[in-house]
Amino acid sequence: MLYPPHRNGPAPLGGGPYGKGPALRLSFRSYHCPASPLAIMRFPMRPFLAALSLVGLGLTSLPAQNVPNGLLVETLATGFASAITDLEIQPDGTIICACRAGQIYHVSPDGAFTKYIVGTVPAVQTGSERCLAGLAVQGNQLFTWSMGGGTCNLQRFEMTGSASNNNLSFSSTSRRRILSTPDNAFNHNGGSVVFGVDGMLYVSIGDDANSCGAQSL
Repeated sequence: MLYPPHRNGPAPLGGGPYGKGPALRLSFRSYHCPASPLAIMRFPMRPFLAALSLVGLGLTSLPAQNVPNGLLVETLATGFASAITDLEIQPDGTIICACRAGQIYHVSPDGAFTKYIVGTVPAVQTGSERCLAGLAVQGNQLFTWSMGGGTCNLQRFEMTGSASNNNLSFSSTSRRRILSTPDNAFNHNGGSVVFGVDGMLYVSIGDDANSCGAQSL
């Protein structure tokens, strides 16, 4: 599904509110875990962030892992209110995380990786694969995909404050529902939300557990 949020032309893929240029965009799913620590994986030959990994085991620290030689795994932040389901890294290193039960977190790139809740997407239904499944950030706008009230919902929120001042926030009163699709099944609810290089917002809506019907969209 597509949604054009820009009147003045396209924006770069994953471009964030805190600077120009592309942001690294990665998507994760962790449906059955009460909490997920966030970890960075870095390759020594590249001094900047190369990849991210979520450990969805409800643990407060990372267990021993078998990783390729030369790969370093670092735990950045733990203790989220619910499992991380999606995240975006902004050009300044800020990490915006979506959590299963509706919380949106800001994780600071200050070395201490301090975190705080930016806001909570209202009326998110959880259970099996239902949750706040995806997010995308563009300018001061936050786009989310979540389940609730018998529908899957693409919604937009207006953020205020700034990441640099650690006071980024949004209110549920700024919510605008852009798209709703039926949610008759507890699984296959879709969830990826990402901006393309054409400035359009792309959303995977899932097949609502009707795999044959998915061929007839």
